[in-house]
Amino acid sequence: MAADDVPELLYHTVLTVIDYHKEPSGATCSVYVLGTHSALGAAKAFATSALQGLNYQPEDFTEFT
Repeated sequence: MAADDVPELLYHTVLTVIDYHKEPSGATCSVYVLGTHSALGAAKAFATSALQGLNYQPEDFTEFT
């Protein structure tokens, strides 16, 4: 692979889970890397589909882009 083929930026899609029933302060969380993308548009599209795949809906969030 040539150096020109390597993207300058990488975008990581992560899911952070905080179980407030187990730890009310939210100090303990679990972080899961769902994917890595070389284009911002691809990362956003993946994040949207991943949230929908986990049964989240746009109205579950203050901001959903």
